[in-house]
Amino acid sequence: MLVTIGVGAWLGYKLDQYLQLKFPVFLLTFVFLLFSGVMYQLYRMLNNK
Repeated sequence: MLVTIGVGAWLGYKLDQYLQLKFPVFLLTFVFLLFSGVMYQLYRMLNNK
């Protein structure tokens, strides 16, 4: 789970650097989306009885 978020953060960071953005739009977007997805998967896994 942490690896997924970490890879997304790294890709977002690299994309922000490549596009020379002053505000880390892709970093924040990727981290938010992947964190939400991981939490949703964890919720489904824990409530699957």
